[in-house]
Parts: sequence; structure tokens; C-alpha cells
Amino acid sequence: MRPTGRRKRRKSMSNGSAAEVDVIRTLNARMHAEEKRGVDGLGFYRELLDQTLRFRRASGAVVTRDEYLIDLGNPANRREQIEPVGPIDCTVYENTAIASVLLRVKGSNAGAPLAGSFRNVRIFHREAPDKPWRLKVWFNDKVPDPDSNS
Repeated sequence: MRPTGRRKRRKSMSNGSAAEVDVIRTLNARMHAEEKRGVDGLGFYRELLDQTLRFRRASGAVVTRDEYLIDLGNPANRREQIEPVGPIDCTVYENTAIASVLLRVKGSNAGAPLAGSFRNVRIFHREAPDKPWRLKVWFNDKVPDPDSNS
């Protein structure tokens, strides 16, 4: 007896549905837009960032949610450009999601010019499928500019 080629496929439990992945991808894109808004993006970030958030800056410094929000509202920290270089990669595992995106950023930190490419890896969690996603861990790392010849 020859197999028909029709096997019952089981949905992988390690990957969320396309709709869930789209939600995480959209949430990440909104993060970029709201960060460019500075102080006007504070409301969005207050809702998104979990109280226990740890944010690792490209400098290596680790800050809390409140420290991140204070810096976001500081007019000396501006972002004129935050653009993804390629897709926002997302994987959803039940109530945990991981996103990775390479960003090209221009602006200033503490009034000093800032420009470069940064890899952002973000871990989101929700208490249940009907609850909102909260950002728990955010890892930021300066990387070589993909357009440079160095």
C-alpha cells in the first residue's frame, strides 16, 4: 500500500499563529514610532513596559522601567530616525513572544549626536491569551552598520 502523501499535520506548539506574530510585529513597529515621539510616547510605554522590565542599553548599562521612562521624556534624548533594516523577526510561544530587529537610528543622547545600527531583542509576556502583552526584557546592542564596508 502506497502512502497517499496526506499526513495529518500537527500545529507546532512552539510557534504562534500568524495573527499572533502579526500582533507582536505591529507592537514592535509602534514602539519605534512612539520612541521618536519622545515625551508624547510616554503613555504608550507606560502601558507596554512591565513593572519588572530590565533594559540593557547599547552601552551595557542596565536600567529599570522607570529609568527608561525618565530618559524617554528627557528632551536631550531625541530620535529623528528609527528604521528597521530588514524584517522584524517574531516568534510566539504560547504567552511569551520574542522579537528581534536591526534598527538604523539617528538622534541624540544627553545632547550628544547618536547614529548607528542597533540589534534589539525583546521578550514579551502576557498572563493569558486575552490579556495584553507586556515587555519584560529589552536587550539593545550596537552592531556594525550593514551598509558600511568595514
